[in-house]
Amino acid sequence: MFSRTVLAVAVSSLAAFSTSAFAVSVNTAGGIVNGVAQFDWSPHNVLALNGQQAVENFIAAKTAVTNSIFAGTGPITPAEAIGILASGGTLDQFVNCGAACEFTAYAQGKLGNFNDAANNPIASTLGTNFEVTFTLGYTERVTAVVGNTATFSFGNSLGDTPVNFFKIYYDTTVDSSDLAGTGFDDGALVFEGDVTPKNGVYSSSFTVTDTSGTDALDDFLGDDWAGTTTVEGVGATSVLDLIVEPFATNQDFNFFLNEITKFEIANISASLAFNSVDPSRTFPVAGVADTAAEIGAVNGDDDRGGNSVLFQSDSNSPIAGIPEPGSIALLSAAALAAGVMRKRSQA
Repeated sequence: MFSRTVLAVAVSSLAAFSTSAFAVSVNTAGGIVNGVAQFDWSPHNVLALNGQQAVENFIAAKTAVTNSIFAGTGPITPAEAIGILASGGTLDQFVNCGAACEFTAYAQGKLGNFNDAANNPIASTLGTNFEVTFTLGYTERVTAVVGNTATFSFGNSLGDTPVNFFKIYYDTTVDSSDLAGTGFDDGALVFEGDVTPKNGVYSSSFTVTDTSGTDALDDFLGDDWAGTTTVEGVGATSVLDLIVEPFATNQDFNFFLNEITKFEIANISASLAFNSVDPSRTFPVAGVADTAAEIGAVNGDDDRGGNSVLFQSDSNSPIAGIPEPGSIALLSAAALAAGVMRKRSQA
């Protein structure tokens, strides 16, 4: 009876290994950190490179198509347009400004905590004798502007993403600086891949809640950007999956002790002004040596701003992998031993 029970447990455990996602282990300078189910990123910077110009181009194109519709030369008749507007709809769907309404979202940041499956921080020496940083970039397109809210889609008008990457670095020199914008793409590259909307569904928007532009861009622990102000607002982006195949070329098994089967970028928020992290003066991942020149005197403003917009963002990354080979071997050995015991009991 005992051997049958052991065998049943071993077999069921092996089956669970083959069908379930498991927390991962990472090898750090402070020792191995086990049970990691989430990378909790610290508040960080996102630069919508040419994002402000893309929004302005969309507004101009929307004005042009609206005028053409009511002049009788547009894609729909004036009567059809009136019906759409009367029902609470917009004419944004008829705007087609191609590459002029596209931009690239870049992000750079560092890990705040390794979290377990219950979303509790796991003790480690992160930030003391090592750091984990990331860089991200992908193409977006303006698809609607209604009032003070702009909405974006993933990829360009052809459905492609000319820029698309996500990279994680492990560094035993803790040198990343949000304010300087440096130190996020050095150290050892331990993980990389492309991003894609989860289940093919993408939604992203930002709403300006205060257009005055009188608030300091940097409201975090003193103003290190004296003279630069910003509009205020909030936004959110849907979950992004990370495509990590083929695993062998995309992850460093000296750092990740499991083969990663799931990595997402979730709970993505955007806000202005900056009140949880310093705005970055440079954005090397975007090839920007002077962020101030990109965003202008009033970040996010149509007239007083530059071509790009700098946002404060926050997110986390649910992660899972397959068990370490040693764990599978132990269960296999248990199953084998149970089989041997069963044969002996039958002899």
